[in-house]
Amino acid sequence: MRITLCAASLTAAAALFTALPAATAAPSAKSSTFTPEQQTLLSHISSGYNASDCKPAEREDGANYLAVISCKNHVTGAPKGVVYFLYDSQGQMDADFDATLDALVRAENCGQATNPGTWGPASDSEAALGRLGCGTSDDHSTLLWTTNSTQILSYAAGTDDIDALMTWWRKNG
Repeated sequence: MRITLCAASLTAAAALFTALPAATAAPSAKSSTFTPEQQTLLSHISSGYNASDCKPAEREDGANYLAVISCKNHVTGAPKGVVYFLYDSQGQMDADFDATLDALVRAENCGQATNPGTWGPASDSEAALGRLGCGTSDDHSTLLWTTNSTQILSYAAGTDDIDALMTWWRKNG
């Protein structure tokens, strides 16, 4: 399955989360089914997910990102899944963050966080570790976040409540 980022990717991600088979045996992050870039993404998946929860996805021709994987949840209280995108440029990552957030029905805030906003130990955008945004797509809460140091854009979808999604992210994101 190919995943493109922005409005079309939100629909594709929902379908991908549904199509992922239940995890059985944990493949190694060095599995030949993952490209080296996808293996990098596997090393940064959220707490509560294992490599066996994830599968590689095909990069769309002309996409800004280098690689993509999707991970399906098997734990109660977590989103249905998270899709991770790896970039070689923060500018491209930020542009895709903005385009994807614009495709959502934007929430007033993400939990108690400004939407969109930054995350990290300081509120100063210069010291931020990444960006954070949320909204809904097809009646599912969706949370997007970037991690500047790794140039990874992640989005989680599939809960009915943004506050619950933020609680999960603060603990596991």
